Amino acid sequence: MELTFHNKYNFNKWFNGEASCHATWNKKKSTTSIVAPSTSYTKDTTGPRKKIDWSLLYVCDYSRKLSSIPPATKKRRTNLSKHTGCTAKIKATKRAVDGIVEVTEQDIKESRLPFDVKNWIEKHVEEKKDWRGMKKLLQLSNEEMIEFENEINTDPNVLKIPAALRVHRHDIVNQIQQRLNNISRKHRFDKQSTQAWMNILKEKGYDTLFEIIDTSEADEKANGPKKELLMVAWVAPWQKKILLKQEDINLNSTHKTCVSFLSYRGDCYLFSLVTWSDVTNKGCPVAFYITNSGSSFTISRWLSWLKFECGFYPKRIMIDCSVTEMDAILSTFGTEVQVLVCHWHIRRAWEKKLNSTADSKALRKKARVYLSSLMYAKGPEEFDTIYTSSLSWVRIYELNERRKNRHTTPYELDDDIAAKYISILCVKSFKKESIYYEIVVREGVLHSCTCPDFYFNRILCKPINEADNDKIEEIRLQELRKNIISKITSSVDMLNRTLLNMTPDQLEECNQATQNLNNSTKCDRSKKCS
Repeated sequence: MELTFHNKYNFNKWFNGEASCHATWNKKKSTTSIVAPSTSYTKDTTGPRKKIDWSLLYVCDYSRKLSSIPPATKKRRTNLSKHTGCTAKIKATKRAVDGIVEVTEQDIKESRLPFDVKNWIEKHVEEKKDWRGMKKLLQLSNEEMIEFENEINTDPNVLKIPAALRVHRHDIVNQIQQRLNNISRKHRFDKQSTQAWMNILKEKGYDTLFEIIDTSEADEKANGPKKELLMVAWVAPWQKKILLKQEDINLNSTHKTCVSFLSYRGDCYLFSLVTWSDVTNKGCPVAFYITNSGSSFTISRWLSWLKFECGFYPKRIMIDCSVTEMDAILSTFGTEVQVLVCHWHIRRAWEKKLNSTADSKALRKKARVYLSSLMYAKGPEEFDTIYTSSLSWVRIYELNERRKNRHTTPYELDDDIAAKYISILCVKSFKKESIYYEIVVREGVLHSCTCPDFYFNRILCKPINEADNDKIEEIRLQELRKNIISKITSSVDMLNRTLLNMTPDQLEECNQATQNLNNSTKCDRSKKCS
């Protein structure tokens, strides 16, 4: 196929817009003729005349062929190569006389489908038919099938397969994708295509927002990669009428809808405003917003644009349960707008937390009762009373990992070893006879107490300090007696073990030594008495 363009600008526009949409082209060769002394050609012009200014040759990205014998590699490769020996090329030359660019496009080799079959598929795709709609049209009749079988039986070497049997599902899907691509894409690059769509919508009366904000100065000073913020929003004229008429709006967000076309190719978020329509008596989307960052800054930028450009001043906005969205709404509208949170999302978050923290079904059931009561409280006073009662119940069973370890460590010790560390004394309550508190005594000194005063203030109350010191001293003496008795018993046990391990000769020597020791002590006593 041969094409001509009047200048280089038109050629670049065609190459970047149409040719690059179908394949990826690599520049293989570029040539320039010898420069002439003058660009005007007359009879008096000296020197060689150049016929062309430049020549370019582009080849397909799949052009290189693989060798029949693959090279030996240490690591086994499981992914297949994309190089299939494609013969598609584009050759462009610019004539020096008139500046016309001549293009010779060599397409790939003939496809397995004839051109009339391709045209037939393209015709039915334009009629908005899919694979299901065309599959019935591709079925052969009984007469055609019998004729095909007879041809195979007469000459098996010459096989002419009907064109209807050569059409696959992928041929139709590719044609549908190509049609949708031609309709949706206004440029080869996504950024220019999005900008073109925003211009088209703006001409039709839409309110549009298209911004790409660079990172902050703090991020620019860092050595890491820079991240750009993408913000694309649009509101149709009919949507704007409904948006300004309704006071209750629902803000919804969908994650990972597409991939950003910026340098930082992260996932994008789709935000939408939905409200009730009096025409359909159902929910109706009234604004759309696409961004590659779900931060409060980008959401606040969109809401500020709706506020000042579209006159969006709602009274109530309902969200899922996102703190980021709530912060963006409050920073944009302040306290003028009431933020409502979805009960279903709150309950789902609570259920997830309950399943990971509560130990038994009974505790989870009790927690659900308190949470449901809080959710469906009729007024602030009822909410506060339920909250205080639930908070007191939670404090009883509130055990995190650190507290669990602290609780399990003392129970791993023996009773005798634990008694050496701490002594517990039950003291009668000073106000009520049926209530007792536990005080902890360490080395004869009061250490802590389980009374409410010590729990909140961490200071021992005055009645405990003025308690009976004789009782505390008696407890200390009892502990000393226990320690002395334990030491004596341990020494006796050690002596018994040594005696059992001694031989008879060693026992006789020990007896003689003890007798000599006793005689010497008696002599010393008699001398002292005399």
